[in-house]
Amino acid sequence: MAVFDESPLTDDFKVIAQQSDRVFSQEVTAEVNRIWDEAVENYTYLFNGQFFSYEYYEQQTLYGQFLEYKYFYASAVDRELRTELQLVPVGVTGLTKCEGKTLIGRRSDTVTLFRGLFEFVPAGSLDPQALVCREVDLHLQYRQELEEEAGISVEYIEAITPFLLVRDNKEGLVEIFAHIQLQERVARLTAKESKEYSELLWLDDDSLHEHFQAHRKEYVPITRYFLGNSQDDS
Repeated sequence: MAVFDESPLTDDFKVIAQQSDRVFSQEVTAEVNRIWDEAVENYTYLFNGQFFSYEYYEQQTLYGQFLEYKYFYASAVDRELRTELQLVPVGVTGLTKCEGKTLIGRRSDTVTLFRGLFEFVPAGSLDPQALVCREVDLHLQYRQELEEEAGISVEYIEAITPFLLVRDNKEGLVEIFAHIQLQERVARLTAKESKEYSELLWLDDDSLHEHFQAHRKEYVPITRYFLGNSQDDS
């Protein structure tokens, strides 16, 4: 099996949330709760919300379920639980463009995964607040992520276009990539760091290439895969 699999997306692409039918054993649940309680004592910012776990994908439709975040957290820190739970979180990544420059950020030390690594901004997990009936409103999801993570208001967004689905089989993650086009320099000037990112950078294509070559190992794996493929094809 390849480390990464990808599928191009069309305008018909959608994400459907199915009713959760996962049932975990008492032993697994007890271990998840133990790991979570210990983590909350050490990291007071942790919150047991919900994350979206991939089930299957067919005909431009991705199906999954919203589950408690503590199960994902426990599987991320315990390899045995990861094998037992078989959770595949789905996230979104935006290639945010303004005046020919792309927005990347260095993940802060307070996030759960990939601390201190670079990635495209915005990037985050699917949120049940973006649900409309059973469908995840991806445009709403990207708008919320961009405002929360970079302080860029929806009024500066010209277009959001999902274009690629990537599965990281090694890390057990699925990512929905989208192009985000912003209005002129006013948006670039309003971008600011947040609790998710300790640093934000606007880079033109040449600068992004140079930064990636100089810091390749400091990029989140799925961003590293995308940039590596893009630059190899250029």
